[in-house]
Amino acid sequence: MQVRENNFNLLRLVFAFLVIVSHGPELIDGNRSRELLTRLFGSYSFGEFAVNSFFILSGYLITASWMSAPVWRIYLKKRVLRIAPGFLAAVLISMLVLGPWGSSEFFNAFSPVKFFAKLSLLIFDYPGFQGSHYPLVNGALWTIHYEFVCYVLLGLVGSLGWLQRRTRVAGLFAGVLALYCLHVSLDPVYQSMGKSLLKTAWFVAGNHIRFFGFYLAGVLFYLYRDRITLRADAAALAAVLFAVLMLTPLTAPLAMALPWVYLLFWLGQVKLPMTAVFQKTDVSYGLYLYAWPIQQLVMQKVTMDVWAVVAWTTVLSLAAAISSWYLVEKPALGFKPRPPGRPATPRSAPHLPPHR
Repeated sequence: MQVRENNFNLLRLVFAFLVIVSHGPELIDGNRSRELLTRLFGSYSFGEFAVNSFFILSGYLITASWMSAPVWRIYLKKRVLRIAPGFLAAVLISMLVLGPWGSSEFFNAFSPVKFFAKLSLLIFDYPGFQGSHYPLVNGALWTIHYEFVCYVLLGLVGSLGWLQRRTRVAGLFAGVLALYCLHVSLDPVYQSMGKSLLKTAWFVAGNHIRFFGFYLAGVLFYLYRDRITLRADAAALAAVLFAVLMLTPLTAPLAMALPWVYLLFWLGQVKLPMTAVFQKTDVSYGLYLYAWPIQQLVMQKVTMDVWAVVAWTTVLSLAAAISSWYLVEKPALGFKPRPPGRPATPRSAPHLPPHR
């Protein structure tokens, strides 16, 4: 089955919506007491589940990108054109429109040197929406830095020739996953640190391990796609195993890195109506980029009812996402380079494993 027939864009749109669903009660309450997935399993929130899934899918698709043109200049240009224009536009709109609308004292703590130094690393953690439980102007953008780090790490793995030796990638994945599980098991130590530089370093290190581990899960699925058959009965078994492993924080990483990966790609190839529509338009990134500040504004200006907040945020963020796609992201993708000597072809993608 060709990836141009898949549901990946639709799945990413669903995951971006789940981030809104997760943030609704968390932003209002300042905790996860009403967060739906946390209440169900006691481990990951819908936001964490969705972001982890983004990284799994990205690992799969970006591996295909590297394999099609394993040249750093081409690879990095394609990655920058996909991630940076939308990110920088979201930062600009957050700083000049959404943040000041939410607070008359928005620029009081502005430091140009610190701001642009972080921005060069795709880090945007500027404070805003004072009085909120999470006073950041766009708190969802923190994962973009880690996405780009994974791009670079995958390029390094590819440069070493490991993508042609998939057992080495399997070993790397097992090692990173084990390290992440160890990090999760030591969470009580993290919680006892209080506010300190050590706690920040622990948090950052854990995020690098977490995201690269899930990224490698997608990479590995791509590399072994010729050995994997996507079957409904196997997907049902994976769903049961996923639910069982999600019941504790200690086993939740295994739930997402193993059975969920299979289930995710099975869902990616299920035939659905209107699949072609989502192949031509990908507004998931824009939905993710703009939902946080819009959600904060809805809470501040419109309502504090959690599901009304989710509904208003979804509608307004979709409008922003569609604008982002057609005005920023899609035009930027027109500058993506082609591999040397390869004629222009319609945008294509790798084969999914066979299914039945």
